[in-house]
Amino acid sequence: MAAEITRHGGGPLLSRREALRRSGGAALATAVGGVVLTACGPAASGASGGATASPAVQQPVIELRFQANNQGVSWNNTVIGLDQQYVDETFNAQNPGLRATVDPAGWGNLGTQIGLSIAGKGYDDVVASCCSDFGLFASSGWADPLDSYLQRDNLSANLWSAGHYDALRLEGKQIGLPSYDGPAVMAYRQDILDGLGLDYPADTWDSGQALGLWQQATGKRADGKWRYGMRGLWFGPNHWQVWIKGWGGELMNATQDRLLANSPAVAAGLSFALNLYNNKIENPNGNDVGCLMRGTAVFSLCGGWDVFHLATELGGTVKWDILPVPVWPAGRAVYDNIDFYALNRATAHPEHAWALLKYLTAEPDWQRFQMRTTLIQPCLLSLWDEWETIVKSVVPPLGNKALHWYRDAALGGYGWPSLTFRHSPVQANELIGLWLGRMLSRTVSVQEGLAQMERQVNALQVASSAEQGQAAAISARFPTQGRAIAAVTPGL
Repeated sequence: MAAEITRHGGGPLLSRREALRRSGGAALATAVGGVVLTACGPAASGASGGATASPAVQQPVIELRFQANNQGVSWNNTVIGLDQQYVDETFNAQNPGLRATVDPAGWGNLGTQIGLSIAGKGYDDVVASCCSDFGLFASSGWADPLDSYLQRDNLSANLWSAGHYDALRLEGKQIGLPSYDGPAVMAYRQDILDGLGLDYPADTWDSGQALGLWQQATGKRADGKWRYGMRGLWFGPNHWQVWIKGWGGELMNATQDRLLANSPAVAAGLSFALNLYNNKIENPNGNDVGCLMRGTAVFSLCGGWDVFHLATELGGTVKWDILPVPVWPAGRAVYDNIDFYALNRATAHPEHAWALLKYLTAEPDWQRFQMRTTLIQPCLLSLWDEWETIVKSVVPPLGNKALHWYRDAALGGYGWPSLTFRHSPVQANELIGLWLGRMLSRTVSVQEGLAQMERQVNALQVASSAEQGQAAAISARFPTQGRAIAAVTPGL
């Protein structure tokens, strides 16, 4: 991970991936039961169209490997088998001469994938990941840009959420496509509010009303344990756009090579967030859904990756529901994920690998299968109404929950994924994480921390740009022929 922020107790605040990894998502087959049974096979998926036929192939069969993005469930033989069975019945059946094989995906493994690609053996043709992995994969040159494929196949950017799609661009090139959209909403314990004599908030609540309610809900429980008013996002470089956009600020410029954090708007949003942490109103640790289940937080931001856990862990055990995030001073803003599928430039079969990537991201079959088995939201905007219908029909505990707020965030344009700097993105995030951690520990003020952060990140952008310019000039003097395999950027 790029940089972990230290909490008051001295330990790191976990990324959502690490939190899920440690909490151990329930096995898909045992936790969802009937959902799995209804998901197998193209007929059960409700697919209205098959995967686009790939270019003509000849024997022997062309083998492709891809990483499947399964959210909220543990990787085990049952999950892998179900994924493979569905791919066999759809993509492989519709593309004679091709065979796509499922590999378990894991956030943080793209360094390994790059190593395998350099070695020319054991790599995946289509990779799946998220978060800081995107910067590593894109800037190192191992992601094959998709613009020519998208243009040729007449696939419009309007198929996907604008924020998510744009976040997967770097230097004007489309590096990946969304694997699912999972904007965060606010789940909350109504029974705890009942016990405290507090009213449920209205859908139109604003930041002032939210702060007052969270403060009232904060305090010691009868057993002596601390109850936080809310559980928010990880306080780190991949998630702080909520506090930037919600207060009217901007993270970076349009060319993605200048940090714009040193502004009154960003300082105001960050000060609001730090107040929650420093006054023990916000739970700085723990799983999104787990803190609700244990009653250690009354409100919790829960992304799309949490729906499976809301259903299987919170379920019908307590009285709870879903709200939109508060209306911040500049309007609603939520964290949206950056999970993506990308084409590995090392693939020996780029056209066929593109056909597989398109099946995963631009066609309905695979997404409908995932919606039924892991309850994950689609990446295609056209499937959002269908997602809500499916989830409510197959998971009774979610039948009366306000799931439409997920759709509202995705279609309403207020979901903000993390953005990637044009130059040395991993190192830039490490610098941001460093200064966020110092502001959180109160070793520097918000104003001083933002000023130092902006100065150092922008100096890094200038220096890295100069290095890349020198490398390009040398490369131009010694041109090569054939398919290019880019060298890993220095420092990665």
